[in-house]
Amino acid sequence: MNRWAWIFFILLSVGGMGLVIHWGLRPKPVRLVKPSYFDNAQDIGRLIWERYRDRFENEKNIIVGIEVGSKAQELAAKGFLSAARKDGFFNAQAYREARLDTEFWPETAKWNLINVRKDHAQFIETLRAEAGFFLLPNTFVSHVIGGTPVLRAEQALKKKVLSISFVGLVLAMQDLDQIYPRCDGQAAFGAKTSAALGCAAKRKSISLFRKNLNRKRYVMAMEQTGQRDYLVYVWSPGS
Repeated sequence: MNRWAWIFFILLSVGGMGLVIHWGLRPKPVRLVKPSYFDNAQDIGRLIWERYRDRFENEKNIIVGIEVGSKAQELAAKGFLSAARKDGFFNAQAYREARLDTEFWPETAKWNLINVRKDHAQFIETLRAEAGFFLLPNTFVSHVIGGTPVLRAEQALKKKVLSISFVGLVLAMQDLDQIYPRCDGQAAFGAKTSAALGCAAKRKSISLFRKNLNRKRYVMAMEQTGQRDYLVYVWSPGS
C-alpha cells in the first residue's frame, strides 16, 4: 500500500472512531441481558431499572419507545417508570406522543401530549428546558434507525439523550411475519428506514430459535445500541 493510501486509511479510521465516540454509533450491539424469563411484562421494566439504575438516575430526560398498540411493551415501560418513581426519580413532567393510545396505562391520559414530527422544534425546546419522561413510538426513538426525530433532536442539542426502545421478539420461525416494523430483508443498522428496527428484531429472534425458549413465559433480552441508547426485545405469551 503506497504512502497516500495509508494516509487516507488512517484519516478514514480516525473519522469513523470520532463518529462512534461522539454519536454512540456501534457496528455491533453490546449484549446486556441474555434471554430471560419473566412472569409479567411490568417485571421486565422493573428489572431494567433495578439492574441499570446507576446508568439512568443522573439523567435529566429519558425517552422510552414502544410499538404502537403493544400491550406487553406498554406495561414494560410502565414497570420501568413505576420502579424509577418508587426510588424517587423521574417525578417531574411526563409527555406522551399524541398517536399513542395507551389503554393499558390509564395514568398517561393525564400526561402532556406532544406531536414530535409535526412540532419537532417544540420537542427540541422541551428537551432543552424541561426535565421529563417521554413515551414515544419506538420508530421515533431507536438509534438502530437512522435519522429518527430523537437523533435529529440530539444533533440540534449537541448532546445525547438517554433512550430505551422496546421491540417485539418471536421464538419460532413460523412467527417471523409477526415482527413489526416489517423487515425488508436488507436494512442494516443505521439505515434511514423503520425496517432497520424490524431487521434487528428478526436477526435477534433467529439467533434464539435453537434455544427452544418457553413460549408460555415472557422473554426479554437487552442490548446497548448506542452511547446512551438501549434496545429491549420482548416476547409476550399469546403474541
